[in-house]
Amino acid sequence: MILALALCLFVIATKAAANTGVTQPDPLDIMDMVNVDERLAVISRNHTLKTKVDCHSTKKVRGYGTNVYLYNLRGRKNTTVGYEYESGNVNVTLEQIRGTEKYIAKYTVKTGQKTITLLKTDEDKNCFVIFVQNSKDGGCELLVKAPLVTNIPRECQNYFENNCKGEKVQLYKPGCNYENF
Repeated sequence: MILALALCLFVIATKAAANTGVTQPDPLDIMDMVNVDERLAVISRNHTLKTKVDCHSTKKVRGYGTNVYLYNLRGRKNTTVGYEYESGNVNVTLEQIRGTEKYIAKYTVKTGQKTITLLKTDEDKNCFVIFVQNSKDGGCELLVKAPLVTNIPRECQNYFENNCKGEKVQLYKPGCNYENF
């Protein structure tokens, strides 16, 4: 009975992992990304493909309390004349991954809670591949420090291409502005 239950749970977990389009390795510590003070640009993702917003970016505004940070999220509406940017702040809470010294991040927006797991970074912490679990779906995002949008470190680019399967949406476009806000 226990073996049958374990096998059933394994099949369910395997099917769930297959639906996300990502090979799930051991997570890294999200603190590597939290320690970045510069704006991070989202280059591409393989989830939430239908969007009317491009030029997504995020920047830590400040930390407060224990493992709580204020982040600014920004994007450009690509359906309006003049490409108006929208911006808003969210509280991000870090939670320790059970049995490790590593953390994941969680925050809530109008579409629901999001859980962020760091999958890959380069040695210099210039780029990041994260797994975002939304209330409806999940998938990978490729982020880089904003000045590097046209020079993505190969380590993250290769990881994203080889491990984050399925259709992708390109959120970085020439003309995206990650400054002056």
